[in-house]
Parts: sequence; structure tokens; C-alpha cells
Amino acid sequence: MTVRDALVIGFKARFPGVPCSIVDGAGWELKVQAPNPQLGFVSVTDDRDEATVFVGELTHGHFDWYDGSLSDDARARLVSDSVLSFLDDLFHDRVVVWTAGPGRSGGWRVLEEGEAPQPRKGVSSHLWSRPLSQTP
Repeated sequence: MTVRDALVIGFKARFPGVPCSIVDGAGWELKVQAPNPQLGFVSVTDDRDEATVFVGELTHGHFDWYDGSLSDDARARLVSDSVLSFLDDLFHDRVVVWTAGPGRSGGWRVLEEGEAPQPRKGVSSHLWSRPLSQTP
């Protein structure tokens, strides 16, 4: 099983009501439109040994599981599970995505249980569903 296979199977099982587009082939990508137009979308690519998650054009992160003792199937499932867990947090507004502006740094932070999202000074902060702030 590949990371791509595990992601498609897992995404459809975990998020049956979430529309997505899947581009297959050498440039495989799973893409979901965000309700927050300033985020635009989230997309996941399979980079053979890892998955990369892009949140719009604001930021991205790498999901990998390097353990030489694991089979390819086990590694693919662990990478997929990590991505799907992140997407669950993202889709339920438990991830604050931020950017310091075009061409500048950006990132995300998963909120702790019960933590209210707070905008950060000097950056543009967003949840999946809505902007938190617009900082010039």
C-alpha cells in the first residue's frame, strides 16, 4: 500500500461528506476547498516517503514516519493517519493558520483542548471556517 492509497481510503472513510478532488498520476494530489476564501484550499501530495500538506498558499508541512523496521504498508498507514488527524483538527477549527504576508513566513498551530483561538499580533490568522484577523 502506498501513502496515496492509504490517504484516499482513509479520507473517504473519515470524511464521507467532505467534497474533494483527486488528481491522479505522477502529480497526485487530494484537494479540498476551504469555506474561508483567504485560505482557499488544503491539498495533500504523496511524496513517496512522506505526505506534504499545503494550506492554501500560506504554508505547508511534511508528514513522515521514518522507522526502518516498518513495512511499506505500515509506514503508509502511519503517515496517512497523521495527515487525517491533522485534517480533522483543521476542518473542526482546531488549527490556527498564520502568515506574515506574501513571500514571508507562515505556519500553523494545533490548539490545545478547550483553548480559544487568538489572533497573533503582526500576522494574518485564520481558521478553516473564517479569518481571525487581518493585520496589514
